[in-house]
Amino acid sequence: STYLNAEGDGPEGDGSVFAPPISLSPVLSFNPIIAAQARIVNGTCMRLFFNSHELREHLSLQRSFHLLGNGVFSSRLSHALFDPELESAERQRGVARSGGVMGLRLGGRDTWPPASSELRLALMGVLTESYVSKAPFSKSYAGACLDQSSLPGDLSFAVRDMSEKEIESCLNPNSLEALDFLRLSYKPPPPLEAVITPMILYKYDQLFKLLLRVTRMLYVASMLFRDATDRSSYWQGIDSVAQRFRIEAHHFITSVCGYFFDTGIEATWRVFERKLDQIEERINTDNDNTTLGQNEGIDKLRDYHERVLDRIMFALLLRKRQQPVLKLLEEIFALILQFSKHSRERALGIKRKVGGDDEVRDLYLRFRKKVGVFITVCRGLSEKKGYEMRRKLDSRISGQEGLFDGDDLAEENKIGRAHV
Repeated sequence: STYLNAEGDGPEGDGSVFAPPISLSPVLSFNPIIAAQARIVNGTCMRLFFNSHELREHLSLQRSFHLLGNGVFSSRLSHALFDPELESAERQRGVARSGGVMGLRLGGRDTWPPASSELRLALMGVLTESYVSKAPFSKSYAGACLDQSSLPGDLSFAVRDMSEKEIESCLNPNSLEALDFLRLSYKPPPPLEAVITPMILYKYDQLFKLLLRVTRMLYVASMLFRDATDRSSYWQGIDSVAQRFRIEAHHFITSVCGYFFDTGIEATWRVFERKLDQIEERINTDNDNTTLGQNEGIDKLRDYHERVLDRIMFALLLRKRQQPVLKLLEEIFALILQFSKHSRERALGIKRKVGGDDEVRDLYLRFRKKVGVFITVCRGLSEKKGYEMRRKLDSRISGQEGLFDGDDLAEENKIGRAHV
């Protein structure tokens, strides 16, 4: 009231009534300067990572190999691991190798796992030739691969560290876990480890492990029909139960794998590619490096990269809370592998028809039951909300949406929509 009733210049005091509290003065004074510097640093770092250190090349490498996005690699790897017509890389006394293309021939041998020499012979050149096949998008790396026989990040096949229980599961060539020992070794060159961290590489490894199983199931599904239709097969007549098993197993595997690769991986990676395009457009259209926000630096890109993998893992049932569903899917795969072994033995004449029909019928009934449960569970999951509402709410509370905010990576259960 003193200020309202005063005449003239008002009462003399020690400052304006509108002066901010002394505790806010440093923030108001220095924050604009710090924010401007942060924008410049973010823009400069992003430009270095994308243009000088070729970050997108290394991210594409993970998509091509860890996520089996390279078709040549997927095909070459599948043949090297499973094709029974390739020459065996297994060393046999008194038998000389002919020098042809060699493979591990999983499914057509009893000794397992293969020796390290077999792995080298069977997988020799698979990575390099697959990478060079996509040379147009990476000419500099392709030339380096041919000259130095090395891939970016020293990408190579390696053996995974496993517990005794996991090792025991790998000893059976007919088990679903038979290939769990095989992994890809990759070490991001500095300073790219700021975006491709050890935790992110661990998630890539878990995805590769599952996709390797899926690739095997696709090959097994295609071989089921070959066992019954080959002219040299010992299958006699048409077994209606076995035929239904083949058709339904093939349909189930192709549907699940189609969902994994198309919806789970490809659709999510396209979102990631659009974000990377958006970043490059910003950093390459302003020489002052001020197009990125104060909080839109390398750390935010790393977090976004990890969110991309989290969404893929969610779609592929690899999150911790989804373990029961994944276990059910693995049990279905194991039944198909049992039927595949029976089918192969019948085709080769190792196992005759005596008692074979009962075994096939039992496997088929268990398969139908578990598939029914799996479909019911997946439909129930698809009816549940994802996390998009939470992220939308967070952006509304903050009042702004930055480059790495929003809900473009909201997790949503879509597996119920797959045509299983």
